[in-house]
Amino acid sequence: MRIGLTFERKSDFTPPPGAPPDAHAEMEADYTIDELAEAIRNAGHEVVMLGSAPRLLSLGASLRKEVDLVFNYSVGYGGRARETWIPAILDVAGVPYVGGDALCLGVASDKHATKALAARLGVSTAESALVLDEADLDALPFPPFPCIVKPNFEGSSIGLTERSVVRSRDALAERVREVLSVYRQPVLVERFIAGSEATVCLLGDPLRAFGVVGVGIDGHAELGERFLTGALKGHVERTRGLVPSGLPAEVEATMRAAAERVSRALGARDFCRCDFRIDRAGTPYLLEANPIPQLQRIRGEFSLLAEARGGTFQDVIDAILASAISRLKA
Repeated sequence: MRIGLTFERKSDFTPPPGAPPDAHAEMEADYTIDELAEAIRNAGHEVVMLGSAPRLLSLGASLRKEVDLVFNYSVGYGGRARETWIPAILDVAGVPYVGGDALCLGVASDKHATKALAARLGVSTAESALVLDEADLDALPFPPFPCIVKPNFEGSSIGLTERSVVRSRDALAERVREVLSVYRQPVLVERFIAGSEATVCLLGDPLRAFGVVGVGIDGHAELGERFLTGALKGHVERTRGLVPSGLPAEVEATMRAAAERVSRALGARDFCRCDFRIDRAGTPYLLEANPIPQLQRIRGEFSLLAEARGGTFQDVIDAILASAISRLKA
């Protein structure tokens, strides 16, 4: 089967004038793309390196002749709908693909919308407020301090620094104004959950929890008020995934069930990840859902879970492809 691979490489990206300093954070290193392409080849398929949305548009109607299936690993760049570009183009072209459709990716990239969906499903999320502009600083009720301030449409810890956690109204207003100015999008203000952090990886269609990976910082699973900033993610020697997670079995079970409910309600398929903070009482709070989670052969969450079962990164990619290909035969 000819499988197209969509992606953005950090090495191909030139930030436009005025872009935030971490604008490229969601894009992938060359080796990550190369490892994914190699795994698709090892599964017995021919790989067509498609790249990002502009390349697909340039192919036009010929795209259907180029590939039988697309492995969508593209998150786009610029604007809140950037992750929807590839699936929207593929749906119009009639080309099947791995992963969620445009609606799934559009909703999941909106943290506030995902939290609202989760709450309607009975999944716990931290109290929050969405700031659209500076006028909301005086108009909205905010959660109790401490709070964490985040750009609403970003992933990969974009916009998160040590100053993102605020403990006073003045600090909140200062940080919100900064994020509004730099990232030019609504700002999510959330009650900060002190405790630990973990992620649920999911595979299949329908998605089922593959396992839970804890987040370790500087060798500690109990993070207290520490969290994954963008800068911290750049220091791989300080952060690592923990398998087993170290969480009680009942907490893991709650997280697995919550992740399955949210990811399925979003319409995610084949692979997904849901991130949680867990307070010191053992209550998990959904942070976000990611229907295009990072896939890394070394240190990646899916790889760590596969290795704990005696498997490999290749087994993960095989499972993702098998899930998508099964839809072609339905």
